[in-house]
Amino acid sequence: MKILPIILSIMLLCSGQAIAGGAASGGASEWTQVLNFIKLTDQYFQQVLQYQNQVLQYEAQIRNLQNNPVNVSMGSLQQLADNQKKIESGGHEIAKNMANVDKNFSKAFTNPDAAGFGLKFDVMANKTLDSLHAAALNGAGMKEKDDKQNLTGKVDALGRKAQAADGEQAQLQALASINHELLVQITDLKELLRLQQAAQTDYMATQTKKDQAKNDAQEIHFKAVPVTPESAYKSRKF
Repeated sequence: MKILPIILSIMLLCSGQAIAGGAASGGASEWTQVLNFIKLTDQYFQQVLQYQNQVLQYEAQIRNLQNNPVNVSMGSLQQLADNQKKIESGGHEIAKNMANVDKNFSKAFTNPDAAGFGLKFDVMANKTLDSLHAAALNGAGMKEKDDKQNLTGKVDALGRKAQAADGEQAQLQALASINHELLVQITDLKELLRLQQAAQTDYMATQTKKDQAKNDAQEIHFKAVPVTPESAYKSRKF
């Protein structure tokens, strides 16, 4: 019996493995944490851009296989499923890490904007597995109710599809559905990271203005009073 690559993909997507999130290090100054946060966000943004390009390449590859079924092989389908899983895991980890960093920064410096972004990244990370799971089933022509929410039933049903004459085309359609949902999620993650970058820039600008105003006030307060002959005479004590 052939093993559908999509079976492995669904089993992995449903595993819901925990991802350890990064945290703002304790003891560091606010400026240090902001700069580290900006650097981390920029790195993640570049990584997500790479993911987006890869998913677009997979889209073209799947379309080519659908148009030229003679080139379809179990190896190519398995590789597509594995690559999709890697990107899903990477995107999930980025969203989870950003959620944790935002939450920790919010607690450390009472920053409501960071708390809001943390919640958005958290929601994005949590919805990933469910939406990709649904895309896999829909692409395979199945619905949740078809097997009463039972993962074993889902896998068995997909296994039966593998025996059909159009099994490879069914797999391609399932992979195409997953790829479409993956592109949507990666694009959403990229946009949220872009908004985070803009918020960080605004925060830095605001803090810089506050610090400058504070320094200016201190300079005025401690500014030396120029000494004139008249003032010197008045200040003399006899």
